[in-house]
Parts: sequence; C-alpha cells; structure tokens
Amino acid sequence: PQTAWVKSSVGPAGPAVARTLRLSPRDKVVRIERLRLLDGRPFALMSNVLALRLAPTLAAGAYASGSFYAWLAQHHGLRPVNADEEVEARTATASERKLFGAGTRVVMVVRGVAYLPDGSPLDLAETVAPADRYRYRVNVAKGPTRTRVPTAGPLPDPRGTP
Repeated sequence: PQTAWVKSSVGPAGPAVARTLRLSPRDKVVRIERLRLLDGRPFALMSNVLALRLAPTLAAGAYASGSFYAWLAQHHGLRPVNADEEVEARTATASERKLFGAGTRVVMVVRGVAYLPDGSPLDLAETVAPADRYRYRVNVAKGPTRTRVPTAGPLPDPRGTP
C-alpha cells in the first residue's frame, strides 16, 4: 500500500476521546488522517488520535507515510502490545462515495484502541474502507501462544466454494 496524503491537526481531546484515552478533555491530542492506496486506487481512510505529549513531533508533520505504528516505535519508542477493536458495516457517506468511488455503497469500519505495555491507551484508531475491497483477519487465542498466523492471502472458504 501507498499513502496518498496525510493530514494532521492538534486540538483538545474533548469528552469522548478523553474518556477513551484516559485524558482530561482539555489535554492536547494530535489527529492524523491518511488515505491509503492499493494499486493506485483509494482503499482505506485511516485516522488516529493520541495524546500530543506521547509523540510531539506529529504536530510538526513529521509522519509522512508507511506504517504508523512502526513510525511511532522508531521515533518515539511507542510499541503497542494489544488492541481492542470493533468492526461494523454501514452505508457509505457522500464524502466516502466521493473518495472511494460512486459505486461504493457499503463500507467496513474498524475502530479500536491500542495499548502500551503498562496498560495505558496509546491511540484511538479508525479505518474506513469499501466493503468490497477490504478484508479483516482476527487471530483469537487464550493465553500466550506461539502459533504463527499466515500473513499472505485470504483464508479458504470452509464450504469449498471459491
């Protein structure tokens, strides 16, 4: 995937974000929004919100492309160890149809909170993607595991249909 553009802004967390990230509503947060392309076509609109104090260089536009979490690890030593996510399908908004194409009727929305090793929230993230171009894979485990999860390609249909 490639990054078409990145936008960043700084402002107060507000009540909902503050509650989620365990901040004061007046604490400054940085919001990062980026459009990801696959084969030259928009396939995901990604947004992250985190406390400005965790990664102050984000306010100056230091992040430009690539994996956001790899960038946070390299530049700020922030490495999430787990996340709590939810996935929903919904009707695309007018702006999402404009971004992804007029034929986009349904989008998948993945929203979650990533956590640092000490249990504190790192960020609130959201990915919006056309449902016909997005696949979400989950690995479910109870306790520590060393099972390797395949990283390439979709899982086969268990009913045997292509």
